[in-house]
Amino acid sequence: METIKSIILSACFISIISAALGMAVPDGKCEGQLKLILGAIFIVTAATGIMKGDFSELSEISAGSVAVTESTATSADDYFIAAAEKNLNRTLENYLKEKGILGAEVSSRIDISENGSIYINEVTASLSDYYSEYVFAMEALKNAVGEDVTIYVKRQADENG
Repeated sequence: METIKSIILSACFISIISAALGMAVPDGKCEGQLKLILGAIFIVTAATGIMKGDFSELSEISAGSVAVTESTATSADDYFIAAAEKNLNRTLENYLKEKGILGAEVSSRIDISENGSIYINEVTASLSDYYSEYVFAMEALKNAVGEDVTIYVKRQADENG
């Protein structure tokens, strides 16, 4: 951090001197030569600071900000997936209800690919009347989510155990 601080201070100091000399020198040949000399001094000072500098702190700061960014992105993805799964579950429960399958409870598993596409990996429906609704529920869910999604249909657990 000290290296970066010294480079910035040197650049500010040379800029102030350059501005002061620019106001003091009359227009003409001298002005162009003064800009050239001060520009060269500015570049040499900045390059010297960069070449002597220890930028290890800068790489640590960058690595820390990348870790925070990745953590935030993961949290946002997790939140989005949970919200999408909840919405899908509710939608499929309503769809099954419309098809005459009452009291079904649906859970799902969704993933987001690297390119941002959303995939439904699996859907599980728990039925209160498993034996009479199994075939209808499987057919309805395949129509709703497609053949590529893994679908499980199981019997709801009894309240008594």
